[in-house]
Amino acid sequence: MKKGFTLIEILISITLFSLILVFLYKALDLTKQSNFFYEKKLDTLESSNKLKALYYEDIAKAKSIEITFDRSSNSILKIQTNDMYHNPFYRYVTYIISQDKNLLRIESLYKFNEREVLDSFFNDAFVDKLDSDIFKFKVSQSKVNKKIYAILLQKKDKPIVFFNTLTIN
Repeated sequence: MKKGFTLIEILISITLFSLILVFLYKALDLTKQSNFFYEKKLDTLESSNKLKALYYEDIAKAKSIEITFDRSSNSILKIQTNDMYHNPFYRYVTYIISQDKNLLRIESLYKFNEREVLDSFFNDAFVDKLDSDIFKFKVSQSKVNKKIYAILLQKKDKPIVFFNTLTIN
């Protein structure tokens, strides 16, 4: 008797190896999909946390805060502060929703006037696009404690994001 593999044994071992390989490939594919899913969720949470931190810092260090409304009844948040990112000599930060539904943060030398927006205003301003597809942006001051502000932000077809912040000054 010979000590070797028959053709049937080789075919069975190749078939079993192929089945194991298919299951391993499927497991690898599922791992890749779940990594992509959680990476996307993590990016969303990180950007949301950065946005909240920016609101918190701007409102907490504000000297004065003014809330007005645009034609779409979205809030325009005007803050006077010394805490700037782009230019330390600027004194005003404005949060506003643009016509194409972007949330903008404007650092400027002069206070933003929504009734009369001049091109010269943007010569002394930095405009940052913070978010897009904004459906609703509301800011309100607490009636009980004037240092507490509530911010409501809703993107189109997404749940409402709501958080509170307060001024330190």
